[in-house]
Amino acid sequence: MIKKLLKLIRFFVVGIVWSYIFIALAGLSFIYFWNFNIFSASSWQKIDYFWQAGGIIKTYKDYWFLFSLFFLPILWIITWRKVNAFNFLNVIIYPYELFSDLMMSRRNKITYSSTLKHSKSSEEIVEDIKYKLESIKPEETKEVANIRENVKNKISEAKN
Repeated sequence: MIKKLLKLIRFFVVGIVWSYIFIALAGLSFIYFWNFNIFSASSWQKIDYFWQAGGIIKTYKDYWFLFSLFFLPILWIITWRKVNAFNFLNVIIYPYELFSDLMMSRRNKITYSSTLKHSKSSEEIVEDIKYKLESIKPEETKEVANIRENVKNKISEAKN
């Protein structure tokens, strides 16, 4: 119960913070690309006047603007879910891990050579493997050999 409540609180806190960041970035991008302030009523009135006057969308920039307006809420929800799934603890721990890896790499600069003792040649290894395979291989039963012999005889009799 408490775990679910903590997840719900985290979901909403991340949602509030992400919504603020997303809306600010969206507002800045709309101002930069189309000189349109999504927070200003006068900008929305210009679009309304344009539409009421029978305005026609002509250029790719107008289509891209319209697509961006429609896609903005969908993008907000998708990115909210992605940001919520992100592990923020890794961001906090990253500098420590970086420092630790740096210290460990300095410490482990000594190279250790490994030697193989009691190693066999490749031919000996292949022979050992063949011997082990032969010891595991099941023997054909005599009954199967008899059946094969009978089938072989019947085929040869049918040909003659």
